[in-house]
Amino acid sequence: GNHEMYSGGGPYFGTVLPAFGQSHPFFCLEGEYWRLIGLDTAYSGGRLKPQGSDNPITEQWNWLVNILKNGPKRANILLTHHQPVSAHQQGYHDSTALRADIADLMSLVGDDAIYGWFFGHEHRCAAYDDSALPYNARLIGNGCIPHKVQQEKAADPGCTPVAHFNKRPIAPGNNAAVSMYALLRFQDYWLTITYVDEDETAWASEKWDSRKGRAGTEPMIIADQVS
Repeated sequence: GNHEMYSGGGPYFGTVLPAFGQSHPFFCLEGEYWRLIGLDTAYSGGRLKPQGSDNPITEQWNWLVNILKNGPKRANILLTHHQPVSAHQQGYHDSTALRADIADLMSLVGDDAIYGWFFGHEHRCAAYDDSALPYNARLIGNGCIPHKVQQEKAADPGCTPVAHFNKRPIAPGNNAAVSMYALLRFQDYWLTITYVDEDETAWASEKWDSRKGRAGTEPMIIADQVS
């Protein structure tokens, strides 16, 4: 079942992609040091690896394996809708298949192939503990429909450890959570990421260094203590 494409995907594939000159719902933007890879996880219900030779996402999978395995060396950042990890039991359970797909991918291209991963699906914001994963995982799904302020102190038992949650309300005393987006600024081998709330104030920022791999991740700076 294709739960993410409520329209069936027809307008997206028939109108949006042709308008942008795109033949497929995946893309790559790269420079000398960094590579951004946008992937479609919605078509196959949160998966990346095709479960049969006739699966339409087969071409995306083969393209991804090729670019990570044979492309010029870059620091790779994935962009997807679905979450590969989660601090919450339901989200963690729902991403089981995607984690298995990534394990299979890394067995083909190397355990250090992914520097960072930005994703949504869960209507929350979380910076996961980098030491617990083979990539820097950032959930920025709080830029969507209105949702409640996050109250959790830590991840649910057995789920992915979290370093920081964005717990800001839309206004003092309001139980509605603030929406947010991530702004990525590339300057040679440095990447500066600013997490900007809808009132244009920064919740957090961090710097990644492509020369050092994930060892070049500087500690995230939180603008206040509500994290």
